[in-house]
Amino acid sequence: IDPSSFPFPLDRTAAEAAMLKTLETINADRNSNEILSSESLIQGFRRLANEHMAGAVRGISIAQGADPRTHSLVAFGGAAGQHICEIAEILGMDQIIDPPQAGMLSALGMGMASLQHTASLAIYRPLRELDQRWFDETRDSLKQRIAQSNSLQNMDASYRIEARFLGTEGSLTVQSDAPEFDPEKFEIRFRKKHRERFGYDRPTRPVEIAVMHAVFRSQPLNSLPRQKAVSNPSKSRINTTCIHRQQMELNTIYAGPLLIQSEGSTTFVDRDWQAFVLNDRTLLIERIKSRKTETILSTTGNTTPQHEVIPKESQQSVDPILREVLAQRIGFIAEQMGTVLEQTAISVNVKDRRDFSCAVFNARGELIANAPHVPVHLGAMSATVQSMMNEFPNMQPDDCFITNDPYRGGSHLPDVTVVTPVFASSQVDSKPSYFVACRAHHAEIGGIAPGSMAPTSKNLEEEGVLVPPMYLSKGGTDCSPEIERLLKHSRWPSRATNENLADIRAQQAANQFGKSALLELTSDFGVDLLQRYMEHIQSASEAKTRRWIESLPICTMQFEDHMDDGLPIRVRLRRTSRHEASLLQIDFTGTGMESPGNLNANPAIVSAAVMYVVRCAIGDDMPLNSGVMRCIELIIPKGLLNPQCRTSANADTFHAADWPAVAGGNVETSQRVVDCLLGALGLAASSQGTMNNFLFGDATFGYYETICGGAGATALGDGASAVHTHMTNTRLTDVEILEKRYPVRLTRFAIRKGSGGHGKYRGGDGIIREIQALTPLTVSLVTSRRGAFPPKGIAGGSDGAIGENWQIDPQGSAHRLDSSVQLNLQTNESIRILTPGGGGYGPLQS
Repeated sequence: IDPSSFPFPLDRTAAEAAMLKTLETINADRNSNEILSSESLIQGFRRLANEHMAGAVRGISIAQGADPRTHSLVAFGGAAGQHICEIAEILGMDQIIDPPQAGMLSALGMGMASLQHTASLAIYRPLRELDQRWFDETRDSLKQRIAQSNSLQNMDASYRIEARFLGTEGSLTVQSDAPEFDPEKFEIRFRKKHRERFGYDRPTRPVEIAVMHAVFRSQPLNSLPRQKAVSNPSKSRINTTCIHRQQMELNTIYAGPLLIQSEGSTTFVDRDWQAFVLNDRTLLIERIKSRKTETILSTTGNTTPQHEVIPKESQQSVDPILREVLAQRIGFIAEQMGTVLEQTAISVNVKDRRDFSCAVFNARGELIANAPHVPVHLGAMSATVQSMMNEFPNMQPDDCFITNDPYRGGSHLPDVTVVTPVFASSQVDSKPSYFVACRAHHAEIGGIAPGSMAPTSKNLEEEGVLVPPMYLSKGGTDCSPEIERLLKHSRWPSRATNENLADIRAQQAANQFGKSALLELTSDFGVDLLQRYMEHIQSASEAKTRRWIESLPICTMQFEDHMDDGLPIRVRLRRTSRHEASLLQIDFTGTGMESPGNLNANPAIVSAAVMYVVRCAIGDDMPLNSGVMRCIELIIPKGLLNPQCRTSANADTFHAADWPAVAGGNVETSQRVVDCLLGALGLAASSQGTMNNFLFGDATFGYYETICGGAGATALGDGASAVHTHMTNTRLTDVEILEKRYPVRLTRFAIRKGSGGHGKYRGGDGIIREIQALTPLTVSLVTSRRGAFPPKGIAGGSDGAIGENWQIDPQGSAHRLDSSVQLNLQTNESIRILTPGGGGYGPLQS
């Protein structure tokens, strides 16, 4: 950077002082005798910043169905040019375009932008019903709409059609500027684009036209001179360290490393890159050769190709920068898996409510990194992966597995988990190097009530179809027909088998993406180093957790709450140690006996709740992974939080009817466990303590949603109103989608003012949600905090308001309902749900 080119002075001394303070903190925390240098720290900060920017580019590109490696990277902003080569390296891109106005592109673009007028027309008709006449009439109608208030003189017109598969919500836009419209050719174009974007087609599904758009655009108000780029620059080279863009000569290659100054920006051309300037002073920067292939010696003595040279000392010690880089890369993979799943699923619950989670695991099935999805899923999936490893000890490449078994690490039957092993070695009889997995809530998977969460269920069989650990694909061979047989022919089969299978395919596609991304990361760093740093990532989380434990008081911290049926949840937290290492003992002794209903929660759910609370309590920026649980000693006696088989049958003769129901334990009991843990630590008042599960359907479909409420207040401020809290992190269905896809009408949705508890800091308010049936429906409510146990305030704060459930008849008369109930709703009857508020914190001050 040239300080003289800035409009304000740069304080180098202050920057150096801040850097040295950070350096002292990092070196004080290191366990080795090696001291991190200031130069290494600066390079590390740059590298982390570049990883963040590259992750954002990769995520946006994948969301649009594009592979960054097949595109050019454009510099945007005054500082972009200083990072652009390194970001391109991370993304595997070979060409960069750096405009001369990179530092002012937004302002320049607005000044040069053309005027644009748009209009849209909803269609929602099958493609097979449409023809040329419809196309012409629709285009004319859109043109007339725009012409009513705008002059179309000297404007260029373009038309786009949003299309989708019938019965799905996600659409793709297909450009349709030609005057001719051939439905068959349009369908071919749409299906091709769908395959390119999502990787598959739905040959049995007809295509629906959703919306047609018209855009009328004027010529730009201003324009820069457009000149042809230099296509064959000469081979002459200039080696220099710094040059101004205006001084660069055409037809000349400038080899890096090189600093190029411009008005408003600075561009750094890195080693192994070269630049040449086009006629309009745009820089075209290209990689001189493909990615570097230096090798390093691993601890096993094997040489591994690398895309970057790893310092020798990092083979035996921990490079904190590299650890953070890899933690980010692996976390981005989990996020991008979620993007693929969201785009390829068809159900409202997965595609729109985003009730799913994706994560990456090491060779032992331990959680390494996850996307910020649903907490009740994330902390429990390790148990599922490890169950699969036990069930299938001889996994092979191209295998993929599936289960929804709550007693093998699952949560409840609607949560279907797909697990894919990743083999980084081509050796025969090798074991998986890593695993990827995703868990998605299927809103219908059978059982005695639509939505597969019957309030009256007494055993696992009544809650839906049990999918034991089984192959989804074996050696690349599709095994889904066996899953389809289970879904269709169990005692209480699924009411939406086609939707189940489509979402399962989407989960498989998400895992396939994660697998490919992990293999690409392995090719960058080598399997030995990557596995070693997965361990370091867990150890870093473990170390932070131990430091937090050591900050806790040396006393027993306890809290007690109750489920609506009176069953207590008691927890005691105590600092202890093992081999001179700090531990936190979390003891649920005194918690109630097994529930005769469906409020039972298995130990995997309890572990997920504990991991979530510990992560929130630490507060520092760190990945959520299995390292957190290494310092936790969990004591979970048999009962509500550790239900057991009700017969003496052994595991080889597993019958779902012999096992306790768990549907409500995943969604309700998990929330109460979190409230108890946060209360024992004194961190937060109780939140709404429920997911307010609302389900409806008939013999042909099931719908499910969780409903937001009030969050508990903390010592730092008021609780949030109208939010999903703690163990759920999903969306509410958009009203347009809800009313279009299902025979209901949303008649009221509002914040429930005053429902949060009072105190120095108020608890958040719940909401009021009222839905009217347009046809006869079976409705299920699985809720809590509706009786004698409201959300507790702490430190002198008052309790939040309890929730209420009401049935409203067509005449407007209201009948109060229990917290968990199943009923038949007639046409024009409504359900009104008032969700609880959060507890208050601290005494109310005058």
